[in-house]
Amino acid sequence: MRKIFVQEPDSDIWEKWIHDCQEETQKAIDSVTKGDKPIVNESLYKRKSIKESYFVSKDAPFYGRCVYCETPIADTQYIQIEHFRPKAGIKDENGKVINLKDENKIDTGKPHLGYYWLAYDWRNLLPACQKCNNAKNTIFPVDGHHAQLPNEEVKEKPLLINPLSDLEEDNPENHLAVDTRGVMIAVNESRRGKMCIKLFGLNAKDQLLDSRRKQKERIEFRLLKLANACQEIANPEKSQKEIFEAIVKECNFFIDIYRGKEAYTAAALSQLNRKYSMQWFQNLRKTFEDLLSQLDG
Repeated sequence: MRKIFVQEPDSDIWEKWIHDCQEETQKAIDSVTKGDKPIVNESLYKRKSIKESYFVSKDAPFYGRCVYCETPIADTQYIQIEHFRPKAGIKDENGKVINLKDENKIDTGKPHLGYYWLAYDWRNLLPACQKCNNAKNTIFPVDGHHAQLPNEEVKEKPLLINPLSDLEEDNPENHLAVDTRGVMIAVNESRRGKMCIKLFGLNAKDQLLDSRRKQKERIEFRLLKLANACQEIANPEKSQKEIFEAIVKECNFFIDIYRGKEAYTAAALSQLNRKYSMQWFQNLRKTFEDLLSQLDG
């Protein structure tokens, strides 16, 4: 799992969808206010035009991967739209149904309705593989009490991590890392990191460990290529243009890693962040792009 940078799309299709989502959200809230159960229109958050262009696309922000285990999902029919905060009903990490509480925080015996007011919120909707989605289902553990009404969720302390969150406390890199074996570990024994590893089975498949390990090895190889290219600058027998282009190419590779364009970038970042940052590679690229411009001039 890694932080995902999302910029809300700017299109007529998206604006129409957002408008429809807002209308359905209000209907659900009004229904609960009247004492009825909220009705969630699944076809809305699964709308084909939105699913294909935003959730399933091989381009940003999700690059056709599960937000939790980072596995590429080749067949779009297996990409499921997952609600970070469950839309209907909640269970804790042990599978126990969460009930509503009264004003004194006493259990009413009535099942929690779920976060119905977030059923269509694009920041609460995430593409996930079947394995991760099925494992999570309606499980949503928190430290303390669950929100029961709109806007109360801002005070919650979830034990799972939403990779779309802008809050630094929710940055997966503060809770999860990958060791040399490709094993996902909890940073500083993070409770949230441990919860994600356990619930999503982030170490349960040999394929995951092997893929992360290979990504770390690939990073080491590309760092070596970059170092070798930099050393060639002083070689009078080498073309400066070719050397500069090679350095720019390697910088672009690492910048793409930071942006999340490849699978298992959590493993790559665990390797890179020991010595580097995206800004470091961007500065290096800029230096040699300027040198290339001078050669062309």
